[in-house]
Amino acid sequence: MRYLEPSEAGLRLPVIGQGTWGFGEDPRRHKQEVEALRRGFELGMTLVDTAELYGAGESERVVGDAIADCRASIFLITKIWPSHAEPDAMRRALEASLRRMRTDHVDACLLHWPTKSQPIQRIAQGLRALKDSGLAREVGVSNFPTAMVRETIEALGMQAGRRQGGVFFHELPYSLEDRRVELTLLPQVKDVEGVLLAYSPLGHGRLLRHQGPGFDALRGVAGRHGISPAQAALAFPAAEEGVVVLAKAATKGHVQENAESGDVVLSPEDLDRLRSAFLRSAKDIGFSLPPSQAFFSLAYGGISLMQSLHGRYRA
Repeated sequence: MRYLEPSEAGLRLPVIGQGTWGFGEDPRRHKQEVEALRRGFELGMTLVDTAELYGAGESERVVGDAIADCRASIFLITKIWPSHAEPDAMRRALEASLRRMRTDHVDACLLHWPTKSQPIQRIAQGLRALKDSGLAREVGVSNFPTAMVRETIEALGMQAGRRQGGVFFHELPYSLEDRRVELTLLPQVKDVEGVLLAYSPLGHGRLLRHQGPGFDALRGVAGRHGISPAQAALAFPAAEEGVVVLAKAATKGHVQENAESGDVVLSPEDLDRLRSAFLRSAKDIGFSLPPSQAFFSLAYGGISLMQSLHGRYRA
């Protein structure tokens, strides 16, 4: 496993981490999901990303069981839903997440989606308070557009050369089929020596269902390295400086394949071939969800209700 070490930050992060979207939604899979995460830890994927929204908190319970006897060696990330973006609500939300994961802090806490229900200065105040209280060692955001990222970085005091502000984390979709982060958002993270957490690196599986020149190029690069097309696809974003790829797997075999991709080093020729085969959109990432408080509150309540009903039904 290759590792990322943000300058002077004292962090050592695997280039392939573990995502947990969808975990905790079915109690029958709980043991399997815990075992998959633990196998990933054994293989070096010691960064795990979750969120209070995933499974309405049940994903965090899965993570809590997985890290129960190895917490000190895990870089733990969770995300706060935007309906809790006000500082006091942020603290309450994170404290609830910590109870579900049975730990006293996370290594990074992010605001899950951009919202206009609170000004950026107020959001930054809440994130800083989580750091100051020791509940989160580092903070950041997820899915924020370029202008809001710039304002957030400034409000958090994380400009380049100001390491005392901490390491800035930004979680975004990044894959061969969706390279929009390369336009402005990845450069923003690099400018402050931060970390971009790349989710959906296989586009929820769409990437491997492609036909034509794109998949032919991916298969060709994979064949040259003696790896699977999925491993080559994970290695593409992992080749970028400052990027940790979040790969989800619910079986030990899939976990093994993901971990092995962390040892793959694509050549400049490989990268050029893949970039030519999967052209980048000229459109930057913007809001992809309504930024209103009412929307986020309704979404959170609906997911919580569905998870409650599902859990009772499956139990």
